[in-house]
Amino acid sequence: MLYQSPDHFKDVFNQELGQNDISDVSKLAASDDMMQLGGLQQTAPFKYGSFDSHELMHFLQEIENLVDEQNYQDLLCIRFNLYSAAGGHSVCLMYHPPSKDWQFMDVNQMNSAKTHFKLSHLNDAISFDNYETYNAQLVLPHQHHAQDLLNKITQLSKLNLKKPDGAVSKPLETLLFVAVKFNDAAILKTLLTQIENPNITKAHGITPLISAVTKNQNDLVKILLEDKRINPNQAMETNTTPLMLSIQNQNTDIASAILAHEQTDPNLVMNSGFSALIMAVAMNSIEIAQKLASDSRTNLDILSPNGVSAIDIASLNGYSLI
Repeated sequence: MLYQSPDHFKDVFNQELGQNDISDVSKLAASDDMMQLGGLQQTAPFKYGSFDSHELMHFLQEIENLVDEQNYQDLLCIRFNLYSAAGGHSVCLMYHPPSKDWQFMDVNQMNSAKTHFKLSHLNDAISFDNYETYNAQLVLPHQHHAQDLLNKITQLSKLNLKKPDGAVSKPLETLLFVAVKFNDAAILKTLLTQIENPNITKAHGITPLISAVTKNQNDLVKILLEDKRINPNQAMETNTTPLMLSIQNQNTDIASAILAHEQTDPNLVMNSGFSALIMAVAMNSIEIAQKLASDSRTNLDILSPNGVSAIDIASLNGYSLI
């Protein structure tokens, strides 16, 4: 709607929006008129950083400067995906180049739009208390002049590491989860050089390594395991280890990479009573089971919750572990 009628920028955002309004906006966004304009495009994440006033002020000033350089006059929307160890959230910032006005809106609360503000009043418009990190995606119309701006913006440094003198940034550890979510190996490598604790946990005891294993992201798992600070045995609340998760996924490549780590303990037992080896034979993951059985660290005498050994389970399934 705003891309069709940008002159209504302030009027639209200075009123509360109810569910009926949201439905109308959705219809307009999918309308023939909007599609004739080329529709809208949302980019992949093009910026990662610490969610604090210094960082955001610098980033948005970069956007304003590029918009001025390109003489871009239409609205643009930046979607910020915000993160903390407790979880994530999304907000949007709209920018109106002719007036140099910004507009903040919580996408989960459509009546939360605040009065437009200049960048110099950013701290009065947005709270920086609840979230540590962010990544940003751009929403623009599919038009030639918008594509020119997009090309310039995506050339910005993808991760802000240099801060203004005296600025204290929030920790970047939660961005590890974001890099894993978007399968971004380059950002993950850079972050590992900047953060103190790569074993940070979020809900249910999930670590970046556990997240990557769960998503079968073989390359990211190997990048994480190369960091000497990574604890390959750090388990979830259920005492499920990364090795056990790789077995559940029947991912031999990841299981082998974890076993190759000198600190891996293959004899840990999850709350349900299964060790990695018992789990592998129970799931009939023959290759992983044999790798475990041939590892000198593995205790072959650990029994299943039913009191059966891994050797006996394998024999019942028609193959030998030793």
